[in-house]
Amino acid sequence: DNGRGLPNITYNGELFLDSATFQDRWVKDMPRTHLEAQSLNVHVLNPSIKPTAGMKKKEAARNMSLIVQVSGSMRIGQPKEGPLRGFSDSFVLVPNEELGKQDVGRQWVIQSQTFRFVV
Repeated sequence: DNGRGLPNITYNGELFLDSATFQDRWVKDMPRTHLEAQSLNVHVLNPSIKPTAGMKKKEAARNMSLIVQVSGSMRIGQPKEGPLRGFSDSFVLVPNEELGKQDVGRQWVIQSQTFRFVV
């Protein structure tokens, strides 16, 4: 249980309660893909996630969420040949609250992601 009473990952309507199960499924079932990003946009989604009173300057500087949008083309199954199809990917990044001492670990984590493949 992740403490929220919600699944961590939903993929094609299937609920995964932990990342290890999802990763195992991804590695076993997904075909090889080749992606070419053609557009990348990043914007501040929420400039102040938490109240800044009492925050250190470094914490306050990262007290935001970001929306990242990527679009381009991809091949499924064949990395060098085969038809290119369009894709778009949007995700929200938030600061990692579980950074170790001296900022060890990932600075940002994905809060939400939506990937679309154009057939």
